[in-house]
Amino acid sequence: MGVMDTDFIRVLNNPAKTVPKEKTNMEYLETEKKTRMELIIPIFKTIMGEAKEEVNSVSARELHEGLGSKRDFSAWVKRKVKGNAFFTEGEDWILLPNIGEGQPRTSQPASANKKEYALTLKAAKKVAMSEQTAKGNEVRVNPHR
Repeated sequence: MGVMDTDFIRVLNNPAKTVPKEKTNMEYLETEKKTRMELIIPIFKTIMGEAKEEVNSVSARELHEGLGSKRDFSAWVKRKVKGNAFFTEGEDWILLPNIGEGQPRTSQPASANKKEYALTLKAAKKVAMSEQTAKGNEVRVNPHR
């Protein structure tokens, strides 16, 4: 996973911190980068692409929340992910299997009807940069921070 692909996640939660004296700057940065990313939007492995390779991914729902979008998630994902002419299903994003699928809707709890999507880090960064929120603006202004 490249630094530029993951740095935008850190922007979503950027508390001011000082470097502890017992750590070098590089050690601190590496530790902080991992900690902040995991606190904000967990990164997980998903199989995508023609080669069926494992890639680092994030939940579209958690990205939506982390960016502070006020738009309904289903409308947001249709516009920002599924409707993006530069994204390809299976390469940039996938619909994650829902364990409750196949049951009649009336017998499912409301949470079982939710669709979950995984986005590659590259796609997530593009989505984050296009978001018209304060967090989206931070990603645009400081994409490599």
